[in-house]
Amino acid sequence: MQILLYGLYATLVYYCIHSLSERKTRAWKNYLAIVVILFSLSTLQVSLVLLKKLSAPSVEATAIVTDIQYSLYLLTNCIVTGFFIFRSYITWGRKKQIIALPILLLLVTTGLGFSLLGFRRFGTSPTAAIMSSMRPELDVRAFLFLNFVTNVMVSSLIAGRILWTHRKMRAMFGGGFSQCNTTTIAMIVESGSIHCLFIAGALISLAVSVGERFLPNTLLKQVSFAAVIQIVGIVPTLTIHQVSRGNSIEDVNIEDVEAAVSHSSLSRLHLERTTDENSARRSDSPELAVPHVRWDYRD
Repeated sequence: MQILLYGLYATLVYYCIHSLSERKTRAWKNYLAIVVILFSLSTLQVSLVLLKKLSAPSVEATAIVTDIQYSLYLLTNCIVTGFFIFRSYITWGRKKQIIALPILLLLVTTGLGFSLLGFRRFGTSPTAAIMSSMRPELDVRAFLFLNFVTNVMVSSLIAGRILWTHRKMRAMFGGGFSQCNTTTIAMIVESGSIHCLFIAGALISLAVSVGERFLPNTLLKQVSFAAVIQIVGIVPTLTIHQVSRGNSIEDVNIEDVEAAVSHSSLSRLHLERTTDENSARRSDSPELAVPHVRWDYRD
């Protein structure tokens, strides 16, 4: 599953890099760097998966490789969530108070993830002993739940802004606004809500595993976690590809549009008043009045 998604991911990365390098939109180098970093981390993940399947390492080596995979996922998740938090900051007009809580949740989530990994791997304190005695599914569920809450909050901020912008544009331009049919797609792609769905699927798979007395290798859990590991890189790449094509909410500044529409309306109203006043002056002026001429035809 993970290798199949990696193949799709590689194809998407190719088209995204081609679009970025061809159009060279605003901040395209930063977007390019994010795409390359995320794809490199995903490549490392797949390489470790192939290493475990082909080399048949010992139990200790397998545990080390698994911890490295977990660390790579935590790092990737931190970058991706930070990317969407920054997008919400941009779409909301660079208001810092909007992203204060998401940043705090991101720090807590990432810290919890690395703490659980460290406690289980290197911990010797009583707290570490309690952590190590817990089921791995409970550790992962705590991290995934916080990660899910953080991503839902950020996705809601971006999707809500897109919907608000769409309604504002419809109110100003009416039926002339041509982006009506793409609003739903923009809300799904640009907000990162796809990532939230896969995190929810991983949580459900763990709940099923708990119901089955922590069966460690359930097919549902393997598929869901393999999907989450790759989807975390695919979703922001989709968003960046959307941005590179110029079909992004960040390309619309409502304040500027409102100011332009207001200025256009005032200019049109001033022009109409000036035209009416000039017409009235022409009709009242004797020099400009056109005399009525009567023609008499006599035989």
